[in-house]
Amino acid sequence: MFGQRKMTHEATATVVSIEPITSGIHSAGGGGWDGSVNTSNYDLILDVVPDGAPPFRAEARKRFAILYRPDAGDTLRVRCNPEHQAVEIDISEDERFNPRLARRAEKRRVEEEHDRLMREPPGTPAETPSVAEALARARRERG
Repeated sequence: MFGQRKMTHEATATVVSIEPITSGIHSAGGGGWDGSVNTSNYDLILDVVPDGAPPFRAEARKRFAILYRPDAGDTLRVRCNPEHQAVEIDISEDERFNPRLARRAEKRRVEEEHDRLMREPPGTPAETPSVAEALARARRERG
């Protein structure tokens, strides 16, 4: 089911199903935050479309931060071995599911909103939520 195989292809995978199997606190370290993230191991069923090979359905197991986990229908970058229908999920460059990248992007969005508000002339009505409200909304949208 979850054997170790040499991954020979890059691919895109669509999440068909995702189920939590364990949870806990994982120390991810650094990145401008306290380094602790609530995580869970998940079993996933994926529809995998490899570069240069026929598509296949496979199972994978991956630890995700609970607030930054994919849902059914989301696409992921993966490495795979089509011959053995083995898959490894790669979130190293995906700000939707990599907590460190997601927090950097969120901080950048909040700073951009702050800067935009500071450029407005005095007395300009608030057309958008405050920075704190925007941050809270972004967190709710993620999970």
